[in-house]
Formats: sequence, structure tokens, C-alpha cells
Amino acid sequence: MKFGKKLQELRVKAGYKQPEVAKMMGIEQSYLSKLENDRAIPSREMFEKIIHVFQLTPEKLFDGIDPTILFRDFDHIPWIAEKLKDYEQKSLYHTIRWLILSSIISVIGSVILLSSVTGLIFNNKEYTYVGSYSYYDQTLKKGFGQISFQANNYLGHFVFFGEYGKPLFIYRYDNEQFYYRTENRWLTFVGSIFLIAGLGFGLVSRYIRKHEN
Repeated sequence: MKFGKKLQELRVKAGYKQPEVAKMMGIEQSYLSKLENDRAIPSREMFEKIIHVFQLTPEKLFDGIDPTILFRDFDHIPWIAEKLKDYEQKSLYHTIRWLILSSIISVIGSVILLSSVTGLIFNNKEYTYVGSYSYYDQTLKKGFGQISFQANNYLGHFVFFGEYGKPLFIYRYDNEQFYYRTENRWLTFVGSIFLIAGLGFGLVSRYIRKHEN
């Protein structure tokens, strides 16, 4: 609702005609008509006269009027100016809170993504180790063989001991290859969700702040 419409409703509800209200306020009827048709904005003094004539509080007078109109056209009224200041402070507080939340979520998402790509938590490298061993065939002829396995950790060269502390297999590092582990795929997915959510919170808070102003 606009202010002029509210003023007209108050006059009609009180049972007054324009000339009567204009006389009580000490203004021309033409000026009152402009106020009721939103062709003029009441001054601070006129605001005091309106609430005095209709015996209203500022809250009752402005109740139902579009807040955008009030904050845009009536900021010279002390009551409106005070409300506008409180509103801006609360709006700024909510915006800062949203931005902090979006920053925290974005940082968490970035850390998760970074750890998945670099293998910080789950190594993305697969190392191959080759072990040599000796054996005797049925003719008691000594032979040598090799065995290999893959691991996600670098172990270097090491010896696998059998019973009585005898070296059974001697393993050496052979090669490595990139292996995008399933765990890191899930971390990438979760990190992406966090990052998108964080950016989304930031954009939403900016949009709300822009349209509130």
C-alpha cells in the first residue's frame, strides 16, 4: 500500500471530509489532495500533524505501507530514519554471517578437493615391487624366480623374512603409476558439493543484499 492510500483510508474511517482535515491540519485542501494521491511527500512537521489529528502512533500510521516506499521517500522522518538504521545494521549483520558461512564452506570444499587431487589423505600413486627368490626343483637344482605386487605406499627396498629369520624374498622398487583411487573420487565429489554450496551461499547473500537496498 502507498502512503496516500493509507491517509485517505484513515480520513474516511474517521468520518472526515478533505476540507475538515485540511482545516484541522492548517493546510490547503489542494495540498491534502496531493498527499492522498501521492503527488506530494509530507514533511516532518506535516507528519506530526497527521498523527496528532488521527491520534495515531507512527507504527499505526505506517502499518501496511510498502517498506520500500517508506525507506525511499520518508527517510527524513525521524521514526523512519531510526527504523532504517536498525534495518541496515541487521541486514549487514545477516550479510556478514552469510559471507562467513559461505567462506568456511568454500574453504572446506577447496581443502577436500586439493587433498583428493594431490593424494594428501589417500595416495594416488600405485607402486610396483618385484621380489626375487631362490628354490630347488625336483632334481635339487637351484633356481631363481620373481614375484611382484602393488602397494599405495613407497616402501623402497626391503627383505621379507621367513622362518628362523632367513630372508625369503628380497623386494625392490620397480615403478610407479598414477591411480585415481575410489576414495579420492568420493572426496572430489564431496569437495565439489561443498565448494558449490559455499559459492551459492555467497551469491544468494549478495543477491538478497542488493534487492534489500
